Amino acid sequence: NEKVEKKKREAAAVPVPVPKGPMPLPLVGNMVHIKPFGRRPFAYNIADMADDYGDIFSLRVDLLASADHDGVPPIFITDPSIVQELVQREKEFPKMWTSNANKTISFLGGKGLFTSSTTDREWQTARPLMSKPFNEVKLKAYFDIIVDKSERYVQQLEHRVSRGGGGKTLISELNEWNSCFTFDTVMEASLGTDLKNLEALGEGKPLDPFLPAFRKAFRMNFKFNKGWQLKHYLNYFENKRQLEEFKGCVQTMFDRLQSLVE
Repeated sequence: NEKVEKKKREAAAVPVPVPKGPMPLPLVGNMVHIKPFGRRPFAYNIADMADDYGDIFSLRVDLLASADHDGVPPIFITDPSIVQELVQREKEFPKMWTSNANKTISFLGGKGLFTSSTTDREWQTARPLMSKPFNEVKLKAYFDIIVDKSERYVQQLEHRVSRGGGGKTLISELNEWNSCFTFDTVMEASLGTDLKNLEALGEGKPLDPFLPAFRKAFRMNFKFNKGWQLKHYLNYFENKRQLEEFKGCVQTMFDRLQSLVE
């Protein structure tokens, strides 16, 4: 009835306290707590923070914060049951591609199924089109591809280690190995094309042109995702060179994808 609905609206209007997390530092917030530097993946230790701050906590990290809600830090959930509930209540908690990092990636890759919010028209158009290749039968077929690629991944790593002569072998470029594994798997599952980047990396041969172009463009994207800005004049010639290199990498990516689709 009307009274119940009114109470719901009043309750929704009351600000909910933001869950606590590590104490943020001036200017840098919690960037120092997520260990953004070094050889390990960015923010690999976030899940470990649940031991100290509980299953729901926040971090002041501007890169991950929503661009649409100034001052509200990103909130992290490590309890699987809560995550499952959020997924089941999708209409109340839709996937929102709105963080500063999300928008930066959208500039590079465009707005598609994975780079749009579920409330966007682009997502609502792409979602029905993607239902057929991601039905239960197709997913079972993809499983065999993923298993095959995983086994070949391990084989190539073993081959690299064996070349070390039995001593300790440091494999420092795991991000590159993971990129090859992901790209090869997605391309074979979606287009039926095995690009064999894992084998190329293991044998020291050139990779598919998309991968090095993507990795370089992704790094430079954070610098040029808003185009040429006033700050770029501080090192004009170097930044101009990098901008042209960035545009060339993006063009290489789209040209290669176009050739694969054709």
